[in-house]
Amino acid sequence: MARTQYDIPKNKRKSVIEDALEVSFLTETDELDCNKSFSRYSSNKTPQEVLELCLSKSAHFVFILKDEREQFGEKDYFDVGCSTLTASPDYFLFISLSIEDGNKLIKKHDLKKMNYER
Repeated sequence: MARTQYDIPKNKRKSVIEDALEVSFLTETDELDCNKSFSRYSSNKTPQEVLELCLSKSAHFVFILKDEREQFGEKDYFDVGCSTLTASPDYFLFISLSIEDGNKLIKKHDLKKMNYER
């Protein structure tokens, strides 16, 4: 099965994530402090605060199509977000988009596919 991921160029990261936040059907912020736990837990930071941390530190950005979920009784969707890659705590921003909204953002920001086999 192919995993479809789209590259978010560095100069478009802020605008892509902000646009995704405007149309999301689910948004979550988590943090991971390995001095306290090896599991992520809900953060009191806002999505904008986590985005700003991701933009100011070493971070990982994703725009992934979660397809073939209908066979499990779930709807397909796009998983968009970022996470910091620094010393504890690390912060995570998860944004879920409908297929329609995700495709609109891909077109608007001219995001390019990156295909990985798994």
